[in-house]
Amino acid sequence: MVTVFKKSALRRGLVLGLALSTALGISSPCMAVEGSVESPAFRGIDQWVRTVYTAKDGAPRGVEAMAQDARGFLWLGTSEGLFRFDGTLFERKFADRLPVGTINALYGADDGSLWVGGHYGAVSRIAADGALTTWGSPPLLPSTVMFMTQMPDGVLWVVSNSGVQSLSRGHWRRHGPDSDGAPRELIYQAFRDPHDRLWVVTALRAYRLDPGSAHFVQDTPEAAASAMVDRPGASWRPADIVNDEARDAYGALWIPTARGIVRAHWETGATSGAPPVQERPAPGGGEADDESRAAYRDRAGTIWVATGGTLEQFRPGKITPIPRSVGTRDAAFAADSSGRLWIGARQSDAPSTYDGRLTPLPTMGGSVTAVATGPDGTVWMVGYGGLYRHMSGTWSRVPFSPKLEDPSAVTTPFNGLAVTSDGALWMSSKGVWRLKDGIWMGPDDLRGLPTVAAFPTSLYAQGNTVWVGYTGNRIASVEEPGLAVRTYATADGLAVGDVLALANSADGLWVAGDAALQHLHSGRFSQLSGVGGEHFANITGIVERENGEVWLNGVHGLFRIDAADMAAWRRNPGRPVPFELMNERDGRPGAPSTYHVNSLVAGKDGRLWIGSDRGIAFIDADRVVRNRLAPVITIDAINGQSPTAGSLALGQGMHRADIAFTAPVLGVPERARFRYRLAGTETATWTTTTERRATFTNLAPGDYRFEVQAANEDGVWSTSIAQVRFSIAPEFYQTWWFRGLCILAALALVYAGYLMRIRHLGILICARLLERERIARDFHDTILQSLHAALLRTKMATDAITDEDARDKLEKAMEATRDALVEGREKITALRGDRQSPSLLPERIEKLAGLLGSGSSARFSLDIVGEARSVNPAAEDDIHAVVSEMLSNAFQHAEATSVSVTVVFKKRSLSVSVRDDGVGMDVKQVSRRAQRPGWGLIGMQERAQRLASKFTIRSTPGGGTTVTLSVPGPIAYWLPPGTVARLRGRRWALWSFVAPG
Repeated sequence: MVTVFKKSALRRGLVLGLALSTALGISSPCMAVEGSVESPAFRGIDQWVRTVYTAKDGAPRGVEAMAQDARGFLWLGTSEGLFRFDGTLFERKFADRLPVGTINALYGADDGSLWVGGHYGAVSRIAADGALTTWGSPPLLPSTVMFMTQMPDGVLWVVSNSGVQSLSRGHWRRHGPDSDGAPRELIYQAFRDPHDRLWVVTALRAYRLDPGSAHFVQDTPEAAASAMVDRPGASWRPADIVNDEARDAYGALWIPTARGIVRAHWETGATSGAPPVQERPAPGGGEADDESRAAYRDRAGTIWVATGGTLEQFRPGKITPIPRSVGTRDAAFAADSSGRLWIGARQSDAPSTYDGRLTPLPTMGGSVTAVATGPDGTVWMVGYGGLYRHMSGTWSRVPFSPKLEDPSAVTTPFNGLAVTSDGALWMSSKGVWRLKDGIWMGPDDLRGLPTVAAFPTSLYAQGNTVWVGYTGNRIASVEEPGLAVRTYATADGLAVGDVLALANSADGLWVAGDAALQHLHSGRFSQLSGVGGEHFANITGIVERENGEVWLNGVHGLFRIDAADMAAWRRNPGRPVPFELMNERDGRPGAPSTYHVNSLVAGKDGRLWIGSDRGIAFIDADRVVRNRLAPVITIDAINGQSPTAGSLALGQGMHRADIAFTAPVLGVPERARFRYRLAGTETATWTTTTERRATFTNLAPGDYRFEVQAANEDGVWSTSIAQVRFSIAPEFYQTWWFRGLCILAALALVYAGYLMRIRHLGILICARLLERERIARDFHDTILQSLHAALLRTKMATDAITDEDARDKLEKAMEATRDALVEGREKITALRGDRQSPSLLPERIEKLAGLLGSGSSARFSLDIVGEARSVNPAAEDDIHAVVSEMLSNAFQHAEATSVSVTVVFKKRSLSVSVRDDGVGMDVKQVSRRAQRPGWGLIGMQERAQRLASKFTIRSTPGGGTTVTLSVPGPIAYWLPPGTVARLRGRRWALWSFVAPG
């Protein structure tokens, strides 16, 4: 028969079974205990820091089970499914993947996996990487899972209502009475005790599985009850117990009951059969009277309690409140040399002492508003009921001054008491009073103290010096025994506002006010400020410890400033100091009223006593409670996608990455800090934040690696860096090949522009050639023909003349005319461009060098590189002119011993270099002087520009000079045969003149 309990039936049956078990001395449902822990000083339930999460915070209802995984997340099994809590966010997980909605059992294994059990016997394993595996019937029993645990040998045990089963090496096994002694009857509870023994409890029996054993041993219900609390002979349980218990670090049990959570513990020395001390949290904040459904202790020692509509957190804070009492609220207090705290209640309650427990003192006839202890151990208390002194265990009333006995004189409460080293008692109310050797002195007797528009607000004795703080930014010092008075105000550098507290410093005095905190040293005031703009305003208690630490108590919380930071501040008082701030989240009850001064008192053995409007608390300054567990950072999603695959592709055209990450900081999650960076960007620097999300925009396509770390509330950083890689695919216009094509296209356009420029120059050269041809034709058809005609006529005239002298003169004229005709024909030949012979440029250069170097002792050499080609006549004249200027400078100005010319014929260019070994020159200086008239450099540069040529000068003073002219081939060389004839008839074909080469 299949046994299936629905939620309501399971709850009723469990409570009924537990009530029966209680009557028989049987323990409550299971509780997993991680191991015995050395208990610190015991704290009552009201001394724990309590935080309540409700539906407004996102807390789910109907929590049935809780567990913590290896990363530190708190998992909640509810009637609505599985939820994960990181301290700030309740997030439902695996909503559509788990086989059942209601979860009754959870277990976090050491390997990071989470085991989930629910109705109908289904068991699921969620691996650390999120992989989900589920088993059901068969092989598992189809009944509600109550308890799961993994024993040290690695075997997982699953206990349901109807039986026991285990998973070992991937194989499930059912256990029964015949095979290994497991119970067959209905099971009400199961648990694992502190000694790693597995207990299974039915209505009448208990079964125990010892470590290393494969067989259950039947035992007594009393033995199971004792094993549950690890206390022999103890079998007490509340009759309305509901669900699992949790054991805290003090050994106390947190028991869910129908009337709320109950905390039970046995006092030291109590007999085994004695009932425990039961505690319940004070009403307020939670649903204390609602049924508590589950309790769980996490690895940090925090206790979690689930009710019908809330999830409550109880944890030991850094600050420990003393037990609540009306007499401790907004109280005046002081500590004596033994460490005992003397508390004077402002209300009508009797004063008290505290040395681990509150002890009321005899009523003193009214409220106490100020308390002080003297060097000899005397305790003073003052209030509306009078002045009292405690000495040698005896209280006595000390008569007031006659002026103070007048009721009209004490309408203002006494707000300060101080005792000097020589035993003088100082007291402040509307004015300042002094009692020494039974003699009172009042404001009229203490000359020099402020009396007009100044009200005393604080009093402090520093040896035999008494310091008095006033409203209106004033303090005064009085020296015993001479009673010399000195006052300080704004003109002296004091700038704290109304003075609220005065305290001793190793090298001066601390002065706190409603506006700032200052330190007085050698007559000079220095303001203490904290990083982030903290001014330490409204400080009502100051303690500077012997080790240099400074503690401040104020409206915003309890500040701690490290000794090293204080030492650095003393060297540089303008430097803001780092600080640690503790408040209600650390256990401080409320905040001190600015009306009540001296809210921080140093006690014995490093204790600091803290006063507030809700009571008194203490902190052990030498052993501050710290969370030493390093958080484990988890990256949840990138742009909504899970990064479990290790690397994520965000898609084409994506420019934004929104990365969600978190770390389970359950204690004080609002103080968690994160630092992250994105490798692959230009500025991959660490960014620190309190947010659990990072957004990057304007991301280029490529591969990225996101890295993040987390720190808990006490600044302990995670030991490893969580990282995830993701990539952004480029659009087609963002690919390397597209950019390459764009670059090639740009280069092609540039090259095309260059070709167009060369073509344009070629066209100009062709036009010049055509023009030269026209000139040659006209010259041939006109001048040469006229000369030829003149020659014929002269010949005819010569032949007709018989005078020898005249005939001789005419023949000479004929000879000159023939020479002119020959020269004209040569010019025409040159102009028409019909020359096909190799270039005569080298010959012209050599001839030119002979002329220019005739007056120089420099040696000349000419080198020709490559096969000589015919040079375009239209360009040759400019080239010849530039070379002429080069050689002229070399021979006349360089003072060279050798001058060489190199003519290089290449397919695509013609270059001429003139090199000398002369004095050289400063090229930059020459370039600057080139703008002056009369320099040949300007002409050479202009001719080079007209030829679209490259003109360079390389020279250093004393190192000679090399001048090079490089002319593009299409401009320098003679056109192929017939080119001009073709171009003559087809002007449009000039664009077909392409030629680099």
